Amino acid sequence: MLTHWITGKKWQSVLRIWALILLCIKDMAGLLVPQKADELVRTLKEATSLPIDLHTHYTSGVASMTYLKAVEAGCDIIDTAISPFALGNQSAGNRSYG
Repeated sequence: MLTHWITGKKWQSVLRIWALILLCIKDMAGLLVPQKADELVRTLKEATSLPIDLHTHYTSGVASMTYLKAVEAGCDIIDTAISPFALGNQSAGNRSYG
């Protein structure tokens, strides 16, 4: 389903009309799991040359692994938080990636 939508005419018109310079995947609930992040980023990378940013929250406890799989799949930017504000309902801590 995802591949069908991203490679279809609707996707191409979105890119053309909006003149996008970046794609940001926003997972505000923190429910994106690592396997699906990998699939989503790989599919987007095949469909466009735009940089991809992933923003997720740690509410389900999988944000670090989601970021890891997304970066392995080609994600260009990940949003993190400094240690005092990290984890819980915030983003993953940036110390984890240093």
